Amino acid sequence: MTCNLQTANQPQPVMVVLGDVPLPPEWLQISGQTLINGGVTNADGSVWGLTVVSAPSGATVDVTPTVTHALANNDYTFDVQVTNVTIQSLTVVSNSATQIDATNWAVVKPPTNDYVIVQATLNYTNDWIVTNAATAIQWTNGEAVPGNPLQRMVTKSNSVETTVTASLGSSSSSLNVWVIWADLTNKVSGTLDPHDNAQVLFNGNWPTPIYYNVSLHGGNNGVGGGNTLGPIDCLSNPNLNYCYTVGRMEAKAILQPSNIGSLLTTNWDMRRTWISIFWNNGTNSPFDITGGTIPPSPENDTANSAFKSLYPTYGDIFDLDFPGCPDTFGTNINHTAECYDNFYEYVTVNLGNGDQVCSSTNTYSYEAQIDGDAGRVDLNSLSTSLITIPTVPHYTQR
Repeated sequence: MTCNLQTANQPQPVMVVLGDVPLPPEWLQISGQTLINGGVTNADGSVWGLTVVSAPSGATVDVTPTVTHALANNDYTFDVQVTNVTIQSLTVVSNSATQIDATNWAVVKPPTNDYVIVQATLNYTNDWIVTNAATAIQWTNGEAVPGNPLQRMVTKSNSVETTVTASLGSSSSSLNVWVIWADLTNKVSGTLDPHDNAQVLFNGNWPTPIYYNVSLHGGNNGVGGGNTLGPIDCLSNPNLNYCYTVGRMEAKAILQPSNIGSLLTTNWDMRRTWISIFWNNGTNSPFDITGGTIPPSPENDTANSAFKSLYPTYGDIFDLDFPGCPDTFGTNINHTAECYDNFYEYVTVNLGNGDQVCSSTNTYSYEAQIDGDAGRVDLNSLSTSLITIPTVPHYTQR
């Protein structure tokens, strides 16, 4: 008996099954491969034998069973069946990545290099078949996993999207691994970006008018020139209707990979903490958020949602802040007022298992000294550098 197999147009491992084998499978070979017991026994005691063979595209393969033990001259009948071994699916098996949808997985870039592990599943579960067929898988992108041809490693050291594809003959499967990061910049001078400016200055519903009018405009014509960022002196700016000396800054986060915002549209937040101290007329102010502690301790200062744009329409999100130096009553400075602030801003993303930090922590600071009796501002500074928080006031009590 001679049996031939015509392979497909692409190299493809195939599983050859001999049904109703009258001899032990281990006594038989096909294309030099010894058969294994398939675990199926017929009523007459004969068993099924299995093996995997592969050949170049379009080749004719002889799958005639040969006997490896010396026997008497007997005729045997074999039932030869051939099926392709194919890629059924891909999945991520490491615990660090979260599945977003059927083909996309996301993970935050860690501080040290690590890997996401992608695994292929074949249409057979028999360990022997899987082990032999896996070596014929052709992978696109990622790195080999030593000793496991069913798996592929994708590095988490770069904030990029990687499409991993596993091919076996004419079958293939792909998935995307997104390594997420946000490039955060704190901007304390210049002007707002044009598309940020449009939301801030011309949309009466964003931020909400109660905050918008006081902190952004401070009047009808805009604080310090409309889109301008930086320190603004209330005593020399007639547009301000609050007795504040303020700074205006923007924290901008460019999301990476560049098109991750189209996949994750509502998962982002921008947060900050601060260390701050206020003095009113040379005494510790009730506005001191640390409750009078000197030196002050870190506190949460995450902005109201009215000051944040967290929908990455342009591939970025941003947060606006307006640190200021208020007096006790909010409209008139009682002799003197001074404040010293250090801020720490960062970005988080929620992939379904809680918020994770996905940016560096960037800093900025604000400090002001106002002598209301003299009608002057002695200090008004906004910077991306941290300051030394003083433990005693600049002005003495009057």
